[in-house]
Amino acid sequence: MTMASLKWIPVAASLALFSLSPLAATLNAHEGAEITLSTVVSREVKNDECVVELTVTREAKTAAAAQKALLEVTARGMNALKKVLAGTDSEMQSGRLYTNANYVQRKPGSKSEIVSWTSRGSLSVTLRDPSLAGQVIEASTPYFEFSGMQFQVSKKAARAQRSEMIGEAVSDLGDKAAVIAKNLGRPVSDVKLIRLNFSGETGYHPYRGDRMMVMAAAPMAAKAAAPNFESGKSDVQLSASAVFQVGEKPAKEGK
Repeated sequence: MTMASLKWIPVAASLALFSLSPLAATLNAHEGAEITLSTVVSREVKNDECVVELTVTREAKTAAAAQKALLEVTARGMNALKKVLAGTDSEMQSGRLYTNANYVQRKPGSKSEIVSWTSRGSLSVTLRDPSLAGQVIEASTPYFEFSGMQFQVSKKAARAQRSEMIGEAVSDLGDKAAVIAKNLGRPVSDVKLIRLNFSGETGYHPYRGDRMMVMAAAPMAAKAAAPNFESGKSDVQLSASAVFQVGEKPAKEGK
């Protein structure tokens, strides 16, 4: 990875306890003053993971019947997906199941009555191979509704990138500390690192498909070819902050 592929986000420096003389070209700092510097390094990385979000809804006269119908269709759908995902590095995770009553007021002023029950559930399918997304959607259509899809950089790939970005971030913080030292009219050795922190974020590329496509009747959907998707790229970021001390803190009186 070249330096040209890195994005540097502007850095803010907190210079508490500093004063700038109107006639001076350099900053003045108290001995032991602390400087906080921060930087963010960002790299654009190809998404190597995909999460397909599916939902299922069933309605029946009783809550038990609605739940039973939902669980049955979910089981059939998961079995169909297992055949597609056999031998791949993928995982399925069921979400919470909700059952709600449906009310109707037959006459103005009358008490509302329960006419049916609706059960809703969800399923997330995480694919380590994003190219399988189209096959998953095709196989799920007879059983589920398509809620959305998210391409992202996996944690493993993000960690690999950040391990290389740490050095870049530390180097950038050091360069900024050297600039501060120069403006203070002091040698770089007088600006010492006392604290260093890192944090990171991984972006994602969301995709919202045409619901009509995935909610089509099963016989029609079976004739259609599995859709193809571009996984795209996301930004992997590493944030770093450092606290530098200028000189030595004055000794407290009595010590």
